[in-house]
Amino acid sequence: MITRYLCHYHKHYYYTGKDDDLEAYVQRELPIVRDEVYKCLLLNNYFWAVWSLRMLKDEKLGDQNVFNFDFAQGRVEMFNHVKSLYFKS
Repeated sequence: MITRYLCHYHKHYYYTGKDDDLEAYVQRELPIVRDEVYKCLLLNNYFWAVWSLRMLKDEKLGDQNVFNFDFAQGRVEMFNHVKSLYFKS
C-alpha cells in the first residue's frame, strides 16, 4: 500500500525540476513513510483504547461486563504487538 501511494504521489504531485525516476524516488522515500505509518498505527491503537474507556459512564466504571473493557484490552494488546514488531530496542 505504501509503495502504491508513493507511486501515485510521484506521478501526480512530486516535481523537483530534475529527472528523478520513480524507482529511485520510491526507494528513497519508502523507509521514511513506512516509519511514519508504523508510528500512526501505534497512535491509532492507543487512542482507540483511551477512547473506549473514556466513553464509559461513571456508573459503569469497574463493571467487567461492559463491552468497552474488552475493546480497550484488545487495542492495548494490538498496541503492544505493533510496538514489538516495528520498534525493537
